[in-house]
Amino acid sequence: MNKFFLLLFALIITSCSKEPVKVDFSRNFDYMQPSYFLFESDFRFEPTKLAKESGNYRQGDNYICNVAYADFNSDGYVDVIYAKGNNTIDRHPVEIYLNDGDNLNFTHDENLISNNIGGETVRKSIIGDFNGDKKPDVFFADHGAEPPGANQYLGAEQSILISSGNGYEFKIINQIPKEFNHGACSGDFDNDGDLDIFTSTGHFLINDGNANFTLSDEIFKSETVGIFTVEMIDINNDGFLDLITGGHSFESHDMKGPTIYFGNGVNFSDDRSYILKDIPSWGVVVDIDFHDLNNDGYKEVILNRTGGESGNWDLFYTGWRIQIFENIAGSDYRDETEKYIDNFQDRNGRWTVWYRIDDIDNDGLVELFDDDPNHNGSGVDLFWNWNGTKFIKQ
Repeated sequence: MNKFFLLLFALIITSCSKEPVKVDFSRNFDYMQPSYFLFESDFRFEPTKLAKESGNYRQGDNYICNVAYADFNSDGYVDVIYAKGNNTIDRHPVEIYLNDGDNLNFTHDENLISNNIGGETVRKSIIGDFNGDKKPDVFFADHGAEPPGANQYLGAEQSILISSGNGYEFKIINQIPKEFNHGACSGDFDNDGDLDIFTSTGHFLINDGNANFTLSDEIFKSETVGIFTVEMIDINNDGFLDLITGGHSFESHDMKGPTIYFGNGVNFSDDRSYILKDIPSWGVVVDIDFHDLNNDGYKEVILNRTGGESGNWDLFYTGWRIQIFENIAGSDYRDETEKYIDNFQDRNGRWTVWYRIDDIDNDGLVELFDDDPNHNGSGVDLFWNWNGTKFIKQ
């Protein structure tokens, strides 16, 4: 019997086997990347599901804004971390759910974190190896409770989860005053080999490589206000990380539009910036994503918008809209939304907190989707398949 028939026979025997194929989801992770690239996992799930199954959920708890993913017990599988809030000034312990290895079953771990006093109302959790031990740490951008009344923005202390031995320690970031912090990002903007943190309130936390931070308000040299969401990425491929900012741009005192601040390894300023085209009545940018859609080596900028219009508060945070800018060799950014995506807005839909761009079904093509498949309790799953030239809504 020649080699061809031996191979064919082996394939037939293998295909007839009733033994389930075990998929190994384990892998190694590089936590020295900018935080944008670390908001990913091999799975999707409704964010409150694990908390409810573990008995940790209370009515009013919000997990959707602050979920993050990393391998917290160094077994090669992506775990889930929550820093929930429920719009009160009470602190809520951080919750880690460890992946059993199948991306389907997760176990709540109560012993991995010491001093787990938690945050108040964390708006964003970012992953990075801040102390250089190759393990993931987490910075929590916390804006605190928003009770009704004249003093509705109370602010909160910022916090961080740092790996220590075989576990983690929860710490308050004392360098930053108590404030309304809506977002953060991290990356090695000064190319010194460690990750620094930037907050949407304009602070830089400069890292000494061991997660000892020095506060600097001199690096981000801009008078812009209204920034709520930030990411750090080398958008023009010059070897320096850039800052991309979004937020409110519909009132006269707000930012003029989502803005790219080009990095030089030293600082960021208005005279080295590019303001992206704004959209009337969609004046709130909630989230920012990136992907090279046309395979030219430059990543496109993808904005997650919701309603905002001067004098019309009925539109405030109403509906969802996606805006895609084609990156022209890092120097120009052209609104090509209709070229790259169909069904890109719904004025009556619920606004989206976080989108992700991943090949979640392992077909070799990326997908664009709401990180929460239940779309914050609405039951509508926002999901687009990339067909090679365009995102097609499912």
